[in-house]
Amino acid sequence: MPYAPAVVVPPGAALVVISGCHASPLYHQHPHVPTEHVLPPSMQEQARRAFENVQLSLDALGLTWKHVVKVTRFLTDIREQDELNRVQREFLGDHKTASTTVQVSSLVVPEARVEIEVLAVAPPQVLDRARALTTDAL
Repeated sequence: MPYAPAVVVPPGAALVVISGCHASPLYHQHPHVPTEHVLPPSMQEQARRAFENVQLSLDALGLTWKHVVKVTRFLTDIREQDELNRVQREFLGDHKTASTTVQVSSLVVPEARVEIEVLAVAPPQVLDRARALTTDAL
């Protein structure tokens, strides 16, 4: 089984919610500029880029994939789930999270085939790092 049926969050942990990521650059213009959203055609490469984008958020907070407790995966073709599972293992290894996979009719970028969002738990000190990042961004 590539996931855990349930995950218990320890008391006092900080909940980190990472927005859905797809293969487009994590930071891009709004409204969307089409040239920023030229995506590779393969599910595996799109999935790899999506997980790399999630990794950027984890890294910014000093977290690893071991902090992730839930992965939600949105696919435009559920038949590509096995390819997605292979890429997910590249990032999570043997770490098992709770997981939900949903087929959707489309994603925000028309060529996108997959979007990944995660929930992570972290020690309370991650709040100080998050505050510093927010302050630095202002």
